[in-house]
Amino acid sequence: MPDRPDIMGKSKRSARRTFKTPRKTPTEVIGQAPGSRGRRDARRLVLLLFFLSGACGLVYQVVWTRMLTQVFGTSAVGVVLAACMSGLALGSWLLGSLADCSHSPLRLYAILEVGGTGSELAL
Repeated sequence: MPDRPDIMGKSKRSARRTFKTPRKTPTEVIGQAPGSRGRRDARRLVLLLFFLSGACGLVYQVVWTRMLTQVFGTSAVGVVLAACMSGLALGSWLLGSLADCSHSPLRLYAILEVGGTGSELAL
């Protein structure tokens, strides 16, 4: 029996084929994978640690600014800002290639973070 076209000129069989189930996005697939809750929790922990690391850095900048205001006066803000930006630039220049070829960038970041915290506490 031949297909009769509907109003739009398509046969009923081809119209049925156009309504496929939507494909799942990669995040939906990953979210449903077994054991994905552990990965999600680990990711949240890492993001929380990144946030706390940045917050601690800002606290150190405020403390250093208040301490150096007694020595440099109002230009202490510029001194602290220059020191922080110089440290970021120097670290990127010296250790950038190490970070690029690292097999575990998160582990390298953790080691550098512990080293930075140790040097800040020593001051």
